Amino acid sequence: MKKIYFATWNKQKIHRMQSLAKNIANDFVIEPVPELIHVEENWATPMENAEQKIAPYENLDFPIIAWDTGLYFEWIQFDPTHVKRVALANAWLEAEQCSQEEIYSVLLNYYRDLADSHWWEFPFYYSDGWALKSSDGSIKIFQSKRNNILTNISHGEKQLYFPMCNLYKSSISWKYYTDRTESDMMCELQWQIAILEDIYKSL
Repeated sequence: MKKIYFATWNKQKIHRMQSLAKNIANDFVIEPVPELIHVEENWATPMENAEQKIAPYENLDFPIIAWDTGLYFEWIQFDPTHVKRVALANAWLEAEQCSQEEIYSVLLNYYRDLADSHWWEFPFYYSDGWALKSSDGSIKIFQSKRNNILTNISHGEKQLYFPMCNLYKSSISWKYYTDRTESDMMCELQWQIAILEDIYKSL
């Protein structure tokens, strides 16, 4: 068995990584790190934030991976790694003062306004930064990219922790996030799968 730990307790990210690992090899296991150490994600790029997330585990002797995502629009100035913070600030709110439902509503309206300002559909991409700390302490940084289209129409079951997922569709399948099949997801995540295949071979 080849196992790495994932520095997150985000259930959606854990599920996605485990699905990708299973697609690569039956003996490839990804589990959440037993004792997650919270770090402030205050760097400018997803790669820097991912590396920051694994920094507290530098003295541990098992492989650990971290993942951070930035949201990028081609034609506007945008803070790619602090979207929630910016959206709440625009609404004169702070996350600590809001319920998750309130945060969902603020972010959903923020994204809808972006789509409305660009003729209802607005191309964007996610840049995924990955940091892997191997058992010997060496660190590798990876990057992948996912192209999508933001719309102003809320679609599918409410994604309470990821409001953007109710509004965007893939540039590959042209399906909304909530309509994707497992096969669609694997097709859209080929860059991430290639990265994990390299990681699997290095274990």
